[in-house]
Order: sequence, then C-alpha cells, then structure tokens
Amino acid sequence: MDKNTRNKEKRLFIQIKNSNSLFIERFNELLSSKIDSWNDRDKEYILSCALLFLNYYNQNPCYKNYFRIGYYIILKYSILFKDYKPLYDISLQIGFYPISDYILKHGIIQVDSLSEELINKSISEHYLYNNSYVETFEQ
Repeated sequence: MDKNTRNKEKRLFIQIKNSNSLFIERFNELLSSKIDSWNDRDKEYILSCALLFLNYYNQNPCYKNYFRIGYYIILKYSILFKDYKPLYDISLQIGFYPISDYILKHGIIQVDSLSEELINKSISEHYLYNNSYVETFEQ
C-alpha cells in the first residue's frame, strides 16, 4: 500500500470516528464484550456496519483495514451472541472455507436451503485436500 492510499484510509477512519458516535459506542461495547443491553436493532446495526466496511473494501482492495474491521466485527459478534450464521455466510463469500466447513461439521448451524447444500457439496469436492482439511479459496 502506497503512502497516499494509507493517508486516505487514515482520513476515512478519522472521519468515521468523528462523525458517527453510535458506531464508536457500539464498536467499543463489542470490543469490551459489554453487550448485555443490546437489542435486535443494535445487533442489526453493527452487522450492517460490518457489511459496509466489507463493501468498501470490495470497491477498493487497497483498503485492507476495512476488510479487517468488517470481518472482526462479524467474528466477535458471532462469538459473543453465539449466532454463527453471519460468520458462516461471510466465510462462504470470501472463501474462508475451513471456517464454514468447521461450523457445519460441528453442527453449530444447520443448512437452510438447497442452494447452501449445493455450495457446501461443491466446496467439499473442490477444496477438500487429501480428505484431511479444507483449503481456502486462495490456496
């Protein structure tokens, strides 16, 4: 990442920090695991923010920190709320197949649709290495 890209990314983070107190508040609560008072709207809000970060990264892959924050939010959310569907979905989308495979093999979530069943079958056929582990998309 060149210096100009780093500076632009830093300015965007500062802008988010200075302009969105609700995000900062919810993000800090998520970081410190202080989510006892969260309702469904708070959960929906933080997951929406994660998707916005991931979407911004998709528009410009130079901004790797946006990916890291978006993925971290989803990971932390899933662990704290024991709701692994968002983690499963995003893992399938970004090619983190070992994570989605682990979630399914351990019965953490159930497959809801035929399309998910077909996706998982395809992953097993194409990314299962030597019947011992599942590779990521990049491998």
